Amino acid sequence: MSNYIFPYLSPIKDLWNYLTVDQNQQKLFEYRQHTGSLGTDWVSRYLYSEQDILNERYLYLHKQFNEEPELMNVLTDNIYRLSLFAGLERIITLRQAFICTRAQFQFAGNSFQSAAQVVLNGGIFTQGFYKGSFLNLLQFYLVPYQALIWSQKGGFLAQLAATSAFEALFYPLDTLKTAVYCDTVGKYDGWFSTLKDLMAKKGGLQGLFRGVEYKLGYNLIFLAHLRAVYDNSSLQWLSWPAWIASYGLLSMKSKLQIADSSVSLANLQESTRLRFCQTYAGVVPWAVFNYFFMYQFYGWYSDQAKNNKFEELVEEGNKRKSPFQQKVLVS
Repeated sequence: MSNYIFPYLSPIKDLWNYLTVDQNQQKLFEYRQHTGSLGTDWVSRYLYSEQDILNERYLYLHKQFNEEPELMNVLTDNIYRLSLFAGLERIITLRQAFICTRAQFQFAGNSFQSAAQVVLNGGIFTQGFYKGSFLNLLQFYLVPYQALIWSQKGGFLAQLAATSAFEALFYPLDTLKTAVYCDTVGKYDGWFSTLKDLMAKKGGLQGLFRGVEYKLGYNLIFLAHLRAVYDNSSLQWLSWPAWIASYGLLSMKSKLQIADSSVSLANLQESTRLRFCQTYAGVVPWAVFNYFFMYQFYGWYSDQAKNNKFEELVEEGNKRKSPFQQKVLVS
């Protein structure tokens, strides 16, 4: 008899419990349908969940360190830099070349705020904050991600060789991206129009490689800095100042890339005669942005850096009491 009646009364019972029972309090102190069982109190539940989180983190790092990097994982590791804050790349690039661009006539002043205002005046997507973000994402896939695949099992020299090769090979894409970033007055209709203008005014394909030596010089310092940061070594005292000083190389690169183009007011000779303060314009916002959203490439971690990461997980786990102390992270 009850088998026939219960299906009709059960929804009423569930509704009554929903209206009369504090669901948050019930979930806080016990597992559902296991009230009173050993190990079902909130503390045990919390500790077990913490154990699961740390185990999942360990397995993720183990995969990143030892297996061929997957694109989605690498993108996830750098997701904020490549998505939400991707527009900051455009503002910083425009600030580097601001003195040479037509953007200086759109907003009074020669500062990071001026560059940001010019970019934001264009809106958010097509002509504004995120303009050129897809090119930035494409460059990320073709340069650091490909270099990561080819050099994951190698040491620093292998990483340097791979990144330098891909940086040089796809440097015209970097030039195209810089020109798109600096086009704040709508000189170009699209990527093809931009590329056509650059090749016409820079003397062909070789003009797209202008400034590549600055990018390769920066790449060397940047990789050495990443290695010091990942290893948490004492060499950071040298790598941080050297990396910040290398901003001048990026600044000169950006100015040379747009020199003689439709978005620039300066030719090649004028771009190379800039004063020191103009070369390092925007260095503080750039350093702050890259400090908080530094590129994360687990495949380039040294053995020491990998051990440091795993030790951090073990130390975090040791802060938890039973049952985690009786558990061992497994691969």
